Formats: sequence, C-alpha cells, structure tokens
Amino acid sequence: MSEQEKTEVGVQTAGGYTRRAYELFWEGRYEDALAAADAALALDERHVRALTTRAVTLVQLGRAREAKVAAEEAIRLDPGDGVAYSILGFCYARLGDDDAAVAHFRRGIETSPRDYRVYYNWASYWAELGNGGECRRYLVEALNLKPVMAKNLLVDPDFARFSGEAWFRELVAEYLARARRENEAAAGER
Repeated sequence: MSEQEKTEVGVQTAGGYTRRAYELFWEGRYEDALAAADAALALDERHVRALTTRAVTLVQLGRAREAKVAAEEAIRLDPGDGVAYSILGFCYARLGDDDAAVAHFRRGIETSPRDYRVYYNWASYWAELGNGGECRRYLVEALNLKPVMAKNLLVDPDFARFSGEAWFRELVAEYLARARRENEAAAGER
C-alpha cells in the first residue's frame, strides 16, 4: 500500500472514529466521546471535525482550557470552519470572558451562516445564561436549517432549564413534526 493509500485509509478511519465520538457525545457519554475523538486524531491529527468534537466534549467535561487549544487548532487548520469559532466561543464563556465568547459566536455565524451547528451552539450559550429569548431566537435559526436536531434538545443538558417551559416544548414539537414531514416527503420521492 502506498503512503497516499495509507493516508486515505487513515482519514476514513479517523472519520469513523469522529462520527462515533459525535454519537457518544449526544448520548452524554463524554469520556467515551473524548476517547473516540482522540483515536481519530491519533490517525489524522489534521482532522478538523475530530478537533471540534474533541473541543466541545472537553467543554462539557469542564476542561475549557484544553478545549480552547483544540478549537484554536481547528481554526488554524481551517479558518473557514464556523463551528470551530462557535466552540471557541464556548471556551471563552466557560473561562469567564463573555466579550470574547460573543465575538467568536458571531464570527462562527459570519463564517458559516448556513451551518445549523453555529446557531445551535450560540443558543446553548444563551441557555446557560438563562436568556430564553435569545436562546429561542438562535434555536429557531438552527432548527430552520436542520429540523431533526430538535430531538437533541430533549437530551442536551445545556437546555434543561427550559425543558419545562411551554415555548420550549412547543418549539421541539413543531420541529419534530416538521422533520417527520420532510422525512416522509423524501421517502415518497424515492
């Protein structure tokens, strides 16, 4: 096998580990998600999505300084990755620098205005601050881009404080119904 073929196989495997890390993250299994992201990076240290998955997992584990390093590396490798900027925003928020946090969330949206994850992450930031209005605003943006993400709102600890509120339950129900309709329409087209 040539070096190029080995690299391509490694990247594919790194992608598999990264997908698994993402799944584990949404299951709330943060230590396992971190291990999977690290396995991906051991195969391909330049895998931007593995770096951002590692960073957001570290944020959830309360390790913002380490997360900041991973997010900054992702941005260095791909300055056009808005998700990395939004995760760096989380890092700054957890480190107590809200001005830098907001600047990075904004940069994430400017960089990737069609990526639901940057809006979702900013909604999480507002949820942590207890600002339901801003949280809802950015959730709507995220869910308009990817309605199926509404299911994650039911398990994401960042939104737990709003889970009992009518606006939150209605938002989740509305977008889950929309995701079902879109899935049914797509299945009908096949």
